[in-house]
Amino acid sequence: MMTCIANLEKLVDDYEKRFELLDDTIKNSIYSTSIEDEEGKKSYLEDYKQDFDFEYDEYNKILVDLETAKQVIARKKDDLKLDNGQTLSGAYVSVELLKRKAKLLEDLLKNKSKKRLIDDSKSRFYEAKELNFNSRDIQYEYFCTKRNIQRYEAEISKLNTTSFEVNYYFTFDTFNN
Repeated sequence: MMTCIANLEKLVDDYEKRFELLDDTIKNSIYSTSIEDEEGKKSYLEDYKQDFDFEYDEYNKILVDLETAKQVIARKKDDLKLDNGQTLSGAYVSVELLKRKAKLLEDLLKNKSKKRLIDDSKSRFYEAKELNFNSRDIQYEYFCTKRNIQRYEAEISKLNTTSFEVNYYFTFDTFNN
């Protein structure tokens, strides 16, 4: 089947939601309640055996599909490369670090040099706080960092939608239905 990383990631999200729901429903169907007479004849008040079997079977199928999809995504993120030769996995790391740097630069740019009066007697004294950096340099670095993030994200988006063949049939294939 032809797909792309973006479709597989959506499939993983759908599977994980379904996985969580099944986890809860399985736990709610672990017991069946019956009344047994002295001869051993049972009358079921609540019979969840079939529900449990069905949900547990579905749970295991999803587990296999989820593991396979995540392995394919991981392999593709290590195989696909940006124009600069960096893998998709590496690009995600770079973007994360650049975003952290951009946040720091943004926080730095919120500061300005300042003075405040600290003595109101005959001779006035001021406490001066001067920035230890050139705001224009930081502003330029911030601009360059944001531009690099945008370039990375554009290439990542392009690679995430690049089609490739997957030789696996997903039991609950939500993007081909």
